[in-house]
Amino acid sequence: MWEFVSSDKTEGKANGVTKIKVSGNRSTNDADTVRLWTIAGKGISYKSVVDMTEDLNAGKIERVLPEYCSPTIDLI
Repeated sequence: MWEFVSSDKTEGKANGVTKIKVSGNRSTNDADTVRLWTIAGKGISYKSVVDMTEDLNAGKIERVLPEYCSPTIDLI
């Protein structure tokens, strides 16, 4: 389940959370493998912008659903 937070207040979605059930033909727990699959055009990924900034800036990938972001998490 992927969770997205909307900051689009024009549609009455004042920071609401949307959950989307996803499926696909690939699965891994390796972040770099997910990155490589995304760059290769094998699908979309749910990753931190920090992890993907270089690829975004180089035009290797593009951001989808820019009006949404992932929920924040606390690191302790």
